[in-house]
Amino acid sequence: MKKVTNIAFLGGDDRSVHAMECFGGSGYEVASCGMLDKMSLDCVKISTVYDAVKFADALILPIPMTRDQKSLSYSNELWLDDIVESIDKNENLIVFGGMIPSFFEEKLKDLSVKVFDYAKDEYYLQATAELTAKAFFDFIKDKRLPSLNNSKVAICGFGRIGKNLIEPLVRLNAQIQVFSSKSEEYNKNALPSVVFYDYKDAALAIGECDAVINTAPSHVLDMQAIKSLPSDALFYELASAPFGIDEVEREYLGARYIKAPGLPGVYYPKESGELIYKSVLSFLG
Repeated sequence: MKKVTNIAFLGGDDRSVHAMECFGGSGYEVASCGMLDKMSLDCVKISTVYDAVKFADALILPIPMTRDQKSLSYSNELWLDDIVESIDKNENLIVFGGMIPSFFEEKLKDLSVKVFDYAKDEYYLQATAELTAKAFFDFIKDKRLPSLNNSKVAICGFGRIGKNLIEPLVRLNAQIQVFSSKSEEYNKNALPSVVFYDYKDAALAIGECDAVINTAPSHVLDMQAIKSLPSDALFYELASAPFGIDEVEREYLGARYIKAPGLPGVYYPKESGELIYKSVLSFLG
């Protein structure tokens, strides 16, 4: 594999800016293309995707890479098709991105391009989950939402983010319910303030909660469970699409359904950018 010396960022938010600074400080030649106007950095500015591809040994795309499956997130109208069409068959080019759609990855691999999804890197995922949990409490303060002190909180999903929410909630003296497909296993070693339930029992267990925090990117609660919530309970959505409840359930909750996507990028962009840098660097060796 050809040594990477030139890196072009296509699109990107504050996380990308900080990642660019890390690469520039490590001796790489860094360029940007299609980044939002407010994102300025002392680097090579390239106006077209075609020229960015010609410049680069590696392209770094944002996370999530796309929201509509057509255009690049956090960009001035950069289109996925334009990226593919600007690449000739190239065994030396590497494309990095976060949450890369399978159809886009397949198109790149057909062009012999190497693809690395840093959102599948375990180090990146674990560190980002820690930042997400930390940023969630910043989000509550920032939006002046009800404190979770001495409250009853339900967590949906016990993956990386869910596990990182437990300790700060315990410090707030919260009573915690966790809904998981492995509730019986987890209950064997649970803290006194934490009880695990199976998703199928949500409607019976969730009725006195002040807040629900969903971390599962799948439909885990049904309408019966949602209707069991107290009328003033808030539902926080930390998961990515397709989210924890469906559109009908979200409409039922109305203003009580609070989406909080991309919290690390909002509250900890410097740390998040460093994580992208470290993940990409680990692939490059």
